[in-house]
Amino acid sequence: MRKQGYKILFGATLLLLVALSAWWTLLIHRSIRAERDAALKELELRWVLASHEYGLDDPYFVDCPDRKVSELEIRERYKRRLFMVMGEGALLFILLGVCMVMLLRLFQQDRQRLEATRNFISSVTHEMKSPLAGIKSLLQTAAAGNLPDDRRDELLNMGLGETERLEHMVENLLIARKLRSDRKAVKMRLTRLGPFLDSLIAHRREFLARSETLGVDLEDGMEDMEVLVDVDGLRVALENLIDNAVKYGGDDPEVMLAAGLEEGRVRIQVRDRGIGFEAADAEGLFLPFHRSMREGASTRHGTGLGLSIARELVRRMGGDLTAESDGPGKGSCFTIWLPGRPG
Repeated sequence: MRKQGYKILFGATLLLLVALSAWWTLLIHRSIRAERDAALKELELRWVLASHEYGLDDPYFVDCPDRKVSELEIRERYKRRLFMVMGEGALLFILLGVCMVMLLRLFQQDRQRLEATRNFISSVTHEMKSPLAGIKSLLQTAAAGNLPDDRRDELLNMGLGETERLEHMVENLLIARKLRSDRKAVKMRLTRLGPFLDSLIAHRREFLARSETLGVDLEDGMEDMEVLVDVDGLRVALENLIDNAVKYGGDDPEVMLAAGLEEGRVRIQVRDRGIGFEAADAEGLFLPFHRSMREGASTRHGTGLGLSIARELVRRMGGDLTAESDGPGKGSCFTIWLPGRPG
């Protein structure tokens, strides 16, 4: 109700400003025309008095060049004033129109931001509730002594997986906040790519349903390749890309992590054979709070921050993150581009 009242007040104020502007413009326009007519009448009166004083006849009064010059000067002077007033009035209306468009855009952006925030809070609430419910159920079962011995390891691994999922989400939220408040949120150092990727892959495989879900393809020489990166930032970026590939990789996801060199830059790719996307949608995937509208995507969990965080982290390391797909149903490829070792 209050929001509707603000809209009505804004519309009424805008209409009042337009009406007042139009009124004052027309009033000034009529005032100038009246002044012009009065000046012409005064000129005519002076010439009538002069014609009687000097005994001039009417044809001379009407056709006198001096009188015509004076009349023309008066008309031109007031014509310039009218043009100036009309120009200023038009400029005022243009400025009012620009202000109206800007305010409407601000209202629209505010509404979109509010809607995105609501969706984000809803997503985060759901994302936190799901793993917490699973962990709580597992702990209650264990506390009651009802944990089957033959499924003990399986259930504990499931609990660890839910904990990892929750920890990863919280880490993304903290990084998103840090990136917004700190423009220098990366600490660069030389790192060997091979051991880093081995550690990352081993960690991710612990929490995947099948270890073969994640494959690796390193070109010759990449094992000992050194890159100047923020290690934690690159780890988070790749974890987000791998999780995204598993999430949208279909019912039986197959994710491939590949690394190589191309034109002096290090190329790290995360490929899947999942639902894919249209080429025109590639940039939109990196927008904060973006949730894919592709078929089957609405049922996937997530906060919509993973890809935007990954790109921002990579760009702060001097690289870039791009996305490619041959179309819906034909998989996706996300590529991290990093500068080669300096020197």
